[in-house]
Amino acid sequence: MKATGFQLLRIISAAIFLISTLQAGPRVIKDNRFKERGMTPVVGRGYSMATNTLQSTCFSKIKLTRPSYDFQYQFIDIDETWKEKFSNRNELSGSLKYLFISNNFTNTTIREGEKTYYHHHIFVSLDLDSYYHSLDEGKTGLSGDAIQLLRKKDVVSFFNSCGPFYIRSIGRNSKFFAMLTYKTESTKRDERFDSKLKAHLRSLFKSKTNDNDTSSDFQKETFKKRLQISVWGYGLGKDHQADLLPTDIDSFKRIVKNSILAMQDSDVGMISSVEVVPWMENPEFQNELRLESTSDKIQFERKRNLEANSELIAEIDRIDSAFMNTYYKGLNCIRSLKEKFPLGDNEYEFDPEKTFILDLAEPSNKKKEIKLSTLLETVNDENIEKIYEENQNFLFGDKKAVACVKELQKKGIDATHYREVETCKRVRSQMVPIKPIFDHYCLPELARVLP
Repeated sequence: MKATGFQLLRIISAAIFLISTLQAGPRVIKDNRFKERGMTPVVGRGYSMATNTLQSTCFSKIKLTRPSYDFQYQFIDIDETWKEKFSNRNELSGSLKYLFISNNFTNTTIREGEKTYYHHHIFVSLDLDSYYHSLDEGKTGLSGDAIQLLRKKDVVSFFNSCGPFYIRSIGRNSKFFAMLTYKTESTKRDERFDSKLKAHLRSLFKSKTNDNDTSSDFQKETFKKRLQISVWGYGLGKDHQADLLPTDIDSFKRIVKNSILAMQDSDVGMISSVEVVPWMENPEFQNELRLESTSDKIQFERKRNLEANSELIAEIDRIDSAFMNTYYKGLNCIRSLKEKFPLGDNEYEFDPEKTFILDLAEPSNKKKEIKLSTLLETVNDENIEKIYEENQNFLFGDKKAVACVKELQKKGIDATHYREVETCKRVRSQMVPIKPIFDHYCLPELARVLP
């Protein structure tokens, strides 16, 4: 029996809804969305995919699983060909390892009297990945306030507070780099000294190792070779980091061991991956919300509407906040300019063509400094007022963001998808206001004044 056009349309629609629901499951984010150090991702905390913002934690008495670890420790000789070695190992030019070596490797020679000394390097790397540090959802429940919002069917307030998603698990990475540099009168490495130095590096993880077991003869040899040790650490805990400045090979060994201990804290490390889950996939959320199915709206369609609409409302809130943050920053910038840089030719006044403003993002880069006159062309009352007017237009004018939210609430946030609401069609086209000049030059700081 062939399906009629109407029946076929129903089948296709149901398939699309089902696919959308499956895609709405857990997502693992491995890009740079959580690299901003001003953010504090925590397992169980709410998250908005649309706005990339963290919300409140709406769980009570969070229980976590024990993480697993991968650990790598290596030390290798470094010479002037190190860039080729690491490019063969698929090292990115912007990686932390590349940055460390490029800052601590030197191929220069040193003349002292009639003697010439050459540098030789050993690069030490410790890398620890932690994963499976996850929310134990079978032992973790929603907070009392979150449950009350769901029971009152106040889904908008719930998503505004808790986000449309929550963080289920976090993967972390910690790194420790060291460069051991010594000098000889020959262009060739001192193989005997190299062997002794590497023997100490190998002995770090022996069960019966004394951190102060370096012989006095070898200590004297390190001083003679003018051994220098540079260290960088990323994503380390502070409990075991009382001493981070190695003065000799023994203190370096203690620092390496303490760094390993500091890496093993499950809440320590740079974010490498975050698994986020829509609240619609949480059984307790579904139970407390008690969505009722009807003859014309199947259950997963209502969940799909709820998730999509909550993301749209979060995005509207973010755009409104971004507009107002930019507006207020502009007002404060204008006030600061008037107070700190009064225009004129008197002793305490400034010539806008001879006054240069510091780039706050790159304060040491003179090429990024701009004239006061250039800043005043952008940061003035007329332009700042345009930001406020554009926000008003977004909320109440052509974009009708407020009318969109009201219409969704009127029809039922789980009953209608925002794409079916006429007043919501232009909301998604609004861009967040970006004012690079505000980020780089506000609030203004004086760089220099030409005579």
